[in-house]
Amino acid sequence: MISIAGMVILLVTLIVAATTKEGPDEEIGRARKKLTEAAMVKSAKYAREHYDRASQYYDSAMHAWTVENSRFILLRDFSHIVIYAQKSIENSETAISVARKYITRTEADLGSRIRVLEKMIYDFEKSYGDLPFSKSHIHQLSKSKLQLQEGILAFNNDNYSNSIQKLDSSEELIQQLFNIYQEKLEGYFSKYNDWGKWVSQAVAESKKKKSTCIVIDKVARVCLLYQNGRLLKTFDAELGPNWMGDKQQQGDQRTPEGSYTIIKKKKGSETRFYRALLLNYPNEEDKARFSDNKRKGIVSANARIGSLIEIHGKGGKGVDWTNGCIALNNDDMDELYRLCPVGTTVVIVGSTKPLNEVLQIRK
Repeated sequence: MISIAGMVILLVTLIVAATTKEGPDEEIGRARKKLTEAAMVKSAKYAREHYDRASQYYDSAMHAWTVENSRFILLRDFSHIVIYAQKSIENSETAISVARKYITRTEADLGSRIRVLEKMIYDFEKSYGDLPFSKSHIHQLSKSKLQLQEGILAFNNDNYSNSIQKLDSSEELIQQLFNIYQEKLEGYFSKYNDWGKWVSQAVAESKKKKSTCIVIDKVARVCLLYQNGRLLKTFDAELGPNWMGDKQQQGDQRTPEGSYTIIKKKKGSETRFYRALLLNYPNEEDKARFSDNKRKGIVSANARIGSLIEIHGKGGKGVDWTNGCIALNNDDMDELYRLCPVGTTVVIVGSTKPLNEVLQIRK
């Protein structure tokens, strides 16, 4: 039989063995470190399932460790705690991998979207930026730009969901404007065949009569001077700010379209615009159209047709600013004034080039 002393020695030996037995400290520490790393790469957001599973295994390990530590030292078993910790580590590593792949892919996609949107806004302004904009469309363009900048800021701050939201909004706004102004231009250019006829007739008459004629291209903002049917000079021109479309009534800030004649040359105190060539606006076609528009309710019954449309000096401002006239800088006005007598034909058209060519030039 084992003596009491022997039993004491055996018990002490078992206790010493139990206390020197390796615990789960190392595995728990590794699991905690890996879980923290997963949190740092936002796995909770971008790899939620794997991160949650890693957290659950870690919590199970910590709970089991607490339970085992409360048991009699000789009865403690840490094997299942080690398994929990290892499972937590495995899921944390998977979460880290999934999150990093998502971030890499998302960063590439968002970077590409940002570049595309920047080009869309640039292309829109290059193609349509000089068209008359309503206040609401000016605001919409500004908002699209602002949403893009906020999207870029969110992207730089790794807030990808917010960046996607801002970029979606920016793209929707600028795409709407593209559609609106493409449709406006296509509608405006429905008169292109008429414009071509007016120009051809005026140039042919200039050749036949060995005279001068003027062609105003509103889209290109140029004043073309022909002599004997050949293009002699091209001058930059500025128009009324609401130039797109034919003049409807007094005060609409539109430059009229049609075939006109210089009826008076002004200089000195006769004009406040340095020099001016007064046109016979409104002509008979303008008057007939104005009366018809009144009957149709397109213009109000109290509207007036307007007058005093001129080609004049004091231009060169770089913006459309007149009340419907055509403005040239003073040097160009001097030359035009010298070469164009009273009776010179002036044709004002939307464009001398077709829409596809105009848009190609603006790209």
